[in-house]
Order: sequence, then C-alpha cells, then structure tokens
Amino acid sequence: YTSTIIFLDDFLEELLREIDQKTISQIPTLILGSSEKGMPKILNQFSYLDFLDRDVPPEQILHKVQFLLYQKELLNKISSLTQQVEESRKSLQENLVFLDELSQRDGLTGLFNRRHFSKILTEQFTRSEKLNTDLCLMLIDIDYFSHINKLDGQGFGDFILNELSARVTVSTRKQASCFRFSGED
Repeated sequence: YTSTIIFLDDFLEELLREIDQKTISQIPTLILGSSEKGMPKILNQFSYLDFLDRDVPPEQILHKVQFLLYQKELLNKISSLTQQVEESRKSLQENLVFLDELSQRDGLTGLFNRRHFSKILTEQFTRSEKLNTDLCLMLIDIDYFSHINKLDGQGFGDFILNELSARVTVSTRKQASCFRFSGED
C-alpha cells in the first residue's frame, strides 16, 4: 500500500465495524480527533497509527502522513531484509552440513577418510564396551599397488582403487562403514 487513510474520530468506530480490519491494519492510518476523547481502544491493533488533534494546521497533517508512509516503507524493508537473512541462514546451514559430509570423504573413492575413521573408531569402541558386544575391523591392503602405479600409471591405479571401493561398499552391511585409511589401504 502506498497511501494513508485519514479518519475523523467521530466516525471511526462505525467505520471500523464496516471494513476488513486485517487489511486496514497494514495501511498507515492517521486519526484526526479531539484530544479530550483520547484514542479508541480498538486502534491498539493497528501497526501504523498516529493521532493528531483535528485543529492542527494542514502542513502538520501532511508531515504526519509522510512520516507514516516512510515508517511503513522502512518496516517493509526491515521485513524483507529479515526474510533474506533467514533464507541466507538456512542456506548457510545446508552448506555447512554438506561441507561437513564432504570433509569426511576421500576425494578419489568417496569412502570415508582417515580423520572420520578415527572419530568413528573411538565411538564404536565406546559403544562396544557399553553394550558388551564384539567389534570387527577389517583392513584390506592391495598387493603390489605401487608396482601397478609405476607400470600402468596412476590413472589405472585410481581405477583399481575406485573399483575395489565400489565392490567393498556394495558387499558391506548397511550398519558398517568403509574407509580409505591410506594410499592403498
């Protein structure tokens, strides 16, 4: 809304009964009235409201109207900025979750990395002791891997690491985790 409503207090309560108060509560409103009567209680729900004695000069009324419009504009900008900040916060939170997940993975194979292995291993030892259950750890080392890298090139070595990682991941139970511990482990 880019306008202001001006009411005379003589007709205010009757007008407010006839119009949609939810809509009007968003419009800057100026009440011209008698200072002895005071402002009617019904106006407490208006967001953008000001009161002037009806005997004030027209210039003062114009200044009040301009101020109410300016106030509405500022509050709209604040509301818009608040919404943008909230959207940015949500986006940042999503990115942090993504980066956290990414920081736990090996860039080549997609398996969990050694840092995440250290964290999970500590948690699993604690869990195993608490529940008095067994814990299994399997370490796979690719024989002659450095020799394969030298003979066939690092690209072929990367292919072997990815193929083995995929096969081990597919063969592993859902409750288990696969990690790349070091170069060929």
